[in-house]
Amino acid sequence: MPDKGFCPMDNAMIRFEDVSLPEGALLTGGIARFDERGGFHCDRGELRDRFMRSIEQLQIGRVALSSGALAAARSGAWLMTRYARQRHTAHRIPMIERDNVCLPLARTVARLYAATALGNLSRRRLADLSGPDLDVYAFELGMLAKPMLSTTALTALQEFRERLGAQGMFRTNMITDYLGITQAVITAEGDNQMLEVAVGRALARAGAPPLPPVPEGGPAWMTMLDHRARSLAAAGPTHGGYAAVRVARATAAALAAHALHDAATTTAGTAGELLHTLAGLYATDQILEHAAWHTADSRLTAADARELLDTRDELAARL
Repeated sequence: MPDKGFCPMDNAMIRFEDVSLPEGALLTGGIARFDERGGFHCDRGELRDRFMRSIEQLQIGRVALSSGALAAARSGAWLMTRYARQRHTAHRIPMIERDNVCLPLARTVARLYAATALGNLSRRRLADLSGPDLDVYAFELGMLAKPMLSTTALTALQEFRERLGAQGMFRTNMITDYLGITQAVITAEGDNQMLEVAVGRALARAGAPPLPPVPEGGPAWMTMLDHRARSLAAAGPTHGGYAAVRVARATAAALAAHALHDAATTTAGTAGELLHTLAGLYATDQILEHAAWHTADSRLTAADARELLDTRDELAARL
């Protein structure tokens, strides 16, 4: 097929004409067969069940590939942090000590950890299931995770590429390769936006996203993120793609916040404290990103917004 940039692969389209195939070449996944008279038989009577079983491997690929892109982005974060500690700016001040560098970097790392937590949740869910047991929740979880994970990775890597300057262009530092791989992941196993439209519509039809309950004494930000996801889904089925995308993204953000919070509560010591700080920074960032919506919903005042802005900078500085 034609040459392509970013992540070159030797893809090809192969056509056969007048070729007879033996019965054993039929790919049925062990659930279907033809009898001697040519009649088709399948253990899955419902077309939806057949479809989900047929694309199970595609679903695994979505989560695995986007998790790989995130691993590349985390590697980029390490490179960026190491470089910023060594690179001196005016008056011999290390780059990492400039707030225009360290504060956005901390916020980016928080998004990477939240996306990683969601990816881990998706992988565990898929690993616990096999073939016929693939359920709707695991299916939707993968469709929510792939766009969020890959987009988060791409945005982070682009930021690192720019802050690294010329070092970000040298292939020895891998950033350009990571960007190319992530671009390929975004396209592979289904266009991100179309996945969001499809899963967003499904969640709207259901009337509620698959969010876990907020634990007793849980942080206020968790309630706010959950409320937005539920409110958007509760608006009901929609044929509009934009509304469906909003449902999908709000749900993915809430699930990621839950997953990162859960990881923090099950991790002891300094690592657990860092994860709690990352979870708070991620959630605060998400609320501020959609401050207009929360204000219109009467859940955020101007004073609340100012306090959240201060909190975000404090958490980022702490990290």
